[in-house]
Amino acid sequence: ARMRDVLPLPSARVPIVKFTDAETGLKCDVCINNLLALYNTSLLATYRALDERVTPLIMTIKHWASCRKVNDPYHGTLSSYAYVLLALNYLQTCSPPVLPCLQQVGRGPGEETIVDGRDVWFCASPGAVAACFDLGANTGTCGDLLRGFFERYTRTFDRATQVACVRLGTTITKADKEWDREPKSRRDDRHLWCIEDPFDVSHDLGRVMDTETVTWVVEEFERAHAILQGGGDLQALCKPWSKDEEAPQK
Repeated sequence: ARMRDVLPLPSARVPIVKFTDAETGLKCDVCINNLLALYNTSLLATYRALDERVTPLIMTIKHWASCRKVNDPYHGTLSSYAYVLLALNYLQTCSPPVLPCLQQVGRGPGEETIVDGRDVWFCASPGAVAACFDLGANTGTCGDLLRGFFERYTRTFDRATQVACVRLGTTITKADKEWDREPKSRRDDRHLWCIEDPFDVSHDLGRVMDTETVTWVVEEFERAHAILQGGGDLQALCKPWSKDEEAPQK
């Protein structure tokens, strides 16, 4: 009775059950026997704990994506997790950076933690991070960072050649990942907007998008950038998408 809209997805890359909490209205995903997900959750929580602006920025971006209907990977747009990684990579690479790269800072030669064949090591000690990184260098407001996020992905991030890489705290090239090759069939991954998973490094979170849906997502980023650059507020930014607006037909 406390769950509604229950949807099992046994054929997903990571099988999950989606549902909505009846009391709060929050949308939830549940999976089991997925150790990497535990480390992913811990990594994201550590990033959020480093700066009080990270959580409200990410929540605003996720709310915008939900309102504008561009957060459904099962219909060819980006997942909430993909938006989190885009936000973290922006915060790692803005000037001055808000966040360090936890998978690099304080790491000794050869230091690693292997789980399910993947290296999940990251620095979880705030003291060790503070010793290597100036957490107070960027004094921008959440509003400044939100504008910067949309400017990054509409003006300086090159979707044709770059990969957002939280693992290294920078952008790398599609050629580095061999994600610059044309798909040979409809079943092959399409790497139109590349976002590397920080632990499962063969996984591109943007692989779900095709030419139509990536165009839709880009248009929504452009819309958001224009609203914020023009002095618009969050109400205008997060105006719910309606069927009167054009969108790719899936």
